[in-house]
Amino acid sequence: MELTIPARFAGPIPHAHDEFDEAIYVLRGQLLVAGEDEPQQAVAGSMFVAARGHRHGFSNPYPIILLFGGKWLLIGKDRRALTLAVTMGAATAFAQVWYWLFWRLGIHARQDGAFFASPPAAAHNLQVFCLGALDLFSANFFGHPILSAQSLGLEFNLLILVGTLLSPLLLLHREVRKDVWKSFLVLQPLFVTVSFIVASKVVDVASERYLIMLPFYGALIFAVVTPGLLAPRPRNVLTAIFLLGITLNVASTAPIYLNRGDSPNADNQNIARIAQAHHLTRGYASYWDASINQFYADNKILFIQAGCSRTSGVKPYRLLLNEQVLTRQAASSFYLFDPTATRCTETDLARYFGQPRSSVDVGGGKRLLVYGYDISTKINAN
Repeated sequence: MELTIPARFAGPIPHAHDEFDEAIYVLRGQLLVAGEDEPQQAVAGSMFVAARGHRHGFSNPYPIILLFGGKWLLIGKDRRALTLAVTMGAATAFAQVWYWLFWRLGIHARQDGAFFASPPAAAHNLQVFCLGALDLFSANFFGHPILSAQSLGLEFNLLILVGTLLSPLLLLHREVRKDVWKSFLVLQPLFVTVSFIVASKVVDVASERYLIMLPFYGALIFAVVTPGLLAPRPRNVLTAIFLLGITLNVASTAPIYLNRGDSPNADNQNIARIAQAHHLTRGYASYWDASINQFYADNKILFIQAGCSRTSGVKPYRLLLNEQVLTRQAASSFYLFDPTATRCTETDLARYFGQPRSSVDVGGGKRLLVYGYDISTKINAN
């Protein structure tokens, strides 16, 4: 059977055939094939064979090439642009070498390809982007009173957010276009925004961490690019507005800081103590619950980052995981159930893993579900 695999095709989910072997022969172009080892490129004329019972998959990831500074490299021959392009290329090559080195050392973290999002997913990503950008800039004024120190600070931050997103318009100014570094800087918010909206990596509001560079770019643009375009008086007015905004933000956040309690991470410390008291060594938790709890357990308990779906069950985030940890067995295990971080219910978890040996209330609506066996065996079987 001859097939044409379109560009950016994510391919079928990893699967296995019990009745027959499967062979893929590449006539033209190339494919990314995955067996039980590291994914490999299969070029024209090569064959990939998956024996019956062995998991495999394939995809045709579309290569995304970022060409920046072409105008300066090809026309202006600006050495600074050449330095920038060479640095970006070297960073990409170094990342590949680093990944290869980790494989050689036996640290096998899964590497997923990047794909363009479908139109419905892009619309979802746009919504997540709006919420995430408002949160990162502390500009979410919805639901707050119109006249208050906190609302004024939020509204000021909203102006900073809008100004940062509109910064590519500064390229209309000749002085900005003449400087490759300033041009590069003002284009970064646009690059981050577009990459976030059209990429396939966005999952939920927690994905706003991918936008963390936007506030930094905003500060750099207002500090490095904007002052050189303004006369002294408008520059002083802009400085005064920024000082006023800083004052409003400090005034609105000071009460929150003063009322923070003795330990902001008391809940995480309590979870670590309870897990240690039950002599647990490994289990699963949501993305945000896992790392900090493992820290407070002095890394003596492995909290594996995982997501839970009501249809496909619990899946570890293999992109962030050393695959070797899934092969280590434990006599007992746990699942940290956080209703605010998952769509699953305790009934769903009982369907996946059976009834827990015990269920411990750890505060904040979270429950530590303790099982008398290693639930990794059921997770790996899915």
